[in-house]
Amino acid sequence: MYRKLMTAQQYDGDPEVHARHRHQQECRHLAESSSRFATYLALNPELEVHSAYSPTRCDPDFKRKDFGRFRLSAHRLYVECGRWSRVPRQQRARDCDGASVQDEAHVALHCQHTQCIRDQFNVTTQVITDLFTRDDAVDFCSQVLNIFDAQ
Repeated sequence: MYRKLMTAQQYDGDPEVHARHRHQQECRHLAESSSRFATYLALNPELEVHSAYSPTRCDPDFKRKDFGRFRLSAHRLYVECGRWSRVPRQQRARDCDGASVQDEAHVALHCQHTQCIRDQFNVTTQVITDLFTRDDAVDFCSQVLNIFDAQ
């Protein structure tokens, strides 16, 4: 803590901006050695707080919780369950097509099990980060996870 305080004292400018920048650098460094950090970085490359966590939003807590689980890989998709079991990533495919790794991008954008949800929300993007710019991203992610939590 002493070193952090001394570093903050030597920094000219807004200490909050400096702290955020330092945390972003640490996260990018961790992504080099941790697949979980790399996944989070792929879903949130700018490392910004999503508007879903704004105090002015009125999303139900259970949907916001599912949204957070989706973004933080705290779910039961096979990409995560396989990590717990030390299954190589390339072998974490499931019954959808038997070849694609069941990860966040696959279930949100390509999986046949979630096609009805993509149709309902009119999702046409092929880029996972584009999903999080939508106003209905919380509802979308919650419904996608509910399909796989029920399996």
